[in-house]
Amino acid sequence: FTFNGSTVVSYYNGIKQSTSLWSNSIYKGTGRVTMGARWDSSVGSSLYHLNGTIDEVMIFSRALSPEEINASYNAGAYRLFNNFTGLAEGNYNYTAHVIDALGYTNQTEQRTVTIDTTPPTWENNKTNLTASTPQGNLVYFNITLNDTNPGTYIFSWYNGTAWENNSATSYTNGQEVQVTKTITADTGDINWTWYFNDSAGNSNQSDVWGVTLTIDNAYVPEINLTAPQNASIISSESVLLNATVTDGDNDNMTVYLFANNNSNGLNFSEGLVYMQYNVPNGTDINYNLTALPVKPSEDSLVGLWHLDNLSEFGECTVRNQADCVYDFSGNGNNGTLGNATSGTDPTFNLTGGKFAGAFEFDGVDDYVGLGRPSSLNDLPTANFTISAWVYVDSSISSWDSIFGCYQASGAFGVPDGWNFRMTTNSSGDRSLVFDAYHTTTSAFFYSSYGVINDNQWHHVVAVWDASSKNATLYVDGSETSYSSRTPGEGTYNTDSGVGNDKEIGRIPHAGGVQFFDGAIDDVAIYNRALNATEILDHYRLKNGKYFWKGNVSDGTYTNQSDVWEFNITGTPSWAVLLSPNLSFGAWWNVTTLPVIDLDAIGNNDSNGKTTYWVNISATNTLVDVYLKASGNLITAGGIDVLGLGNESYAYSSINNTLVNATNVTMTTSYSSIGKSLGDGSVIYLKFFLDVPGGQPAGWYNNTFDIRTVQEGGSP
Repeated sequence: FTFNGSTVVSYYNGIKQSTSLWSNSIYKGTGRVTMGARWDSSVGSSLYHLNGTIDEVMIFSRALSPEEINASYNAGAYRLFNNFTGLAEGNYNYTAHVIDALGYTNQTEQRTVTIDTTPPTWENNKTNLTASTPQGNLVYFNITLNDTNPGTYIFSWYNGTAWENNSATSYTNGQEVQVTKTITADTGDINWTWYFNDSAGNSNQSDVWGVTLTIDNAYVPEINLTAPQNASIISSESVLLNATVTDGDNDNMTVYLFANNNSNGLNFSEGLVYMQYNVPNGTDINYNLTALPVKPSEDSLVGLWHLDNLSEFGECTVRNQADCVYDFSGNGNNGTLGNATSGTDPTFNLTGGKFAGAFEFDGVDDYVGLGRPSSLNDLPTANFTISAWVYVDSSISSWDSIFGCYQASGAFGVPDGWNFRMTTNSSGDRSLVFDAYHTTTSAFFYSSYGVINDNQWHHVVAVWDASSKNATLYVDGSETSYSSRTPGEGTYNTDSGVGNDKEIGRIPHAGGVQFFDGAIDDVAIYNRALNATEILDHYRLKNGKYFWKGNVSDGTYTNQSDVWEFNITGTPSWAVLLSPNLSFGAWWNVTTLPVIDLDAIGNNDSNGKTTYWVNISATNTLVDVYLKASGNLITAGGIDVLGLGNESYAYSSINNTLVNATNVTMTTSYSSIGKSLGDGSVIYLKFFLDVPGGQPAGWYNNTFDIRTVQEGGSP
């Protein structure tokens, strides 16, 4: 108990139990002080005797604090505690013994205490990292750690962008530990250090080391775009891309070209058009770009196989290995090359594709299996489109299967599924074929024979209309003529059951399995009907802006070119239409002014001014317009052309500049009267004759020439 003059606090085993306010003073007297009982002066004896043991009784002339009470309790509870100080490092053993009043003894087990105040040490820092280590290389970091009571270590490094810490790992005394890391930066600082401790709680840190990565530009491969020049205007629907690759130490290189109508799409998933391995130093790269690969982002795409064998997407050329052919649509419809039987896998041709690589099918047993994914099942129950690029050689086969699924006896006991294929007549002419099997009448559509030439890439498309059960066939962007068309009737025979695997290059037809003989590239399936314009734009480069770049790697360093652009405009054409009161002839527009009545003053001034107009027609280009005079009234004074800028003008939205509003004096040399004019532009002119005095009065004829040229051209 403690009392501070107003409050009584009770404690038990060093812990406060209760607090009471005491308003009265504590009695002070001369009575006896007893221990183990209470003295009662009224009876002259002690009462309330304790039956137990009392020890360590203390009375203080002040109120102890709770902390002091607790410390007092602990001192009594742990009377055998001893704090040994100044001990040398090493192992210490101790045992506690006990004896009672009757002489019985006992003891604890022996325990060991290790005194260790020395932190662990390190030595032998090693690494194979150098300033010229290429990005992507695996490097090691080694260090030897010493401590008789080893603990754990943590490797910490700055990878060029941020510090990273490994997890704590145990080590043994004198162990040389190693950590491996992949270098992700090509330039900049790489730093590292080690943190380590022992089991006694001592810790330490190594030095912090660093290497600054630098690129030896003499050995970095380069790819330089050469044609078409950046920002070129191109009137054709094909472009020859040309680039040159070099390497300072003559390493062979891997080269990629990317093209797209979106500058963000110059990547492997939608823009790869050319690739080649083992390209020697100084090689010119050429690729004739006539179309673009299908983009994964296109509307309603359910399957897209670029067939480029890109390891970045897990693709490979291993027969019967799942997912070796990647589906870029994002639907996971990855394919398998062939099956367990040797020779059933098509051969990858690195440079033989319409875009980059492609797979070549032998027409005997090669195919790509896609299984029965839900997104590809029963497509003919709704509108859908299938497209592909195919290359067939001069060999003649009865059937060439591009894509499909088929069972001779399916869910209805009759053939089911659908096929996209080609057939060949006895003359070697091919017909594109689409068929879909229905309960009443199956649909069969044959293009005219001869629509696909041998030894060339062709874009083939089938568009299925589920409501009419009709198919429309396209070759190279145009709808074909047909040798036979049979729309389907009844319900489509499902292809979602066992045996209806979707396959590229094979159809297990009732009359025998049909395989494709040739190369296939960029197969795409949409669960909607593409229109004719969309199909044409997949076959060609439509008008608009395009971007391209190149990537090159020599196995150590990787580099890329700048991004260039070009514009496809189509074939340019232009013409002018003159006022009805002007006459002109020949392609350069020789124009005759009406006969003018010259007065006696020699000037037909304002009363004789006549207004004319020049109407510009231009397609896929802008034009510049020039004017010059000719005829028998050309004198030293010239013939003035008035009114430019003072009269009304009709401009198209793409007009850039016209001549100033001041008069233009016509001479026998061409003068500009309009720059960068587009279709529908109109120039208004007013003419009058200004001749020297003394010129005879009368009627005079004169001519002038108007010349229109493509923007930037010379008249």
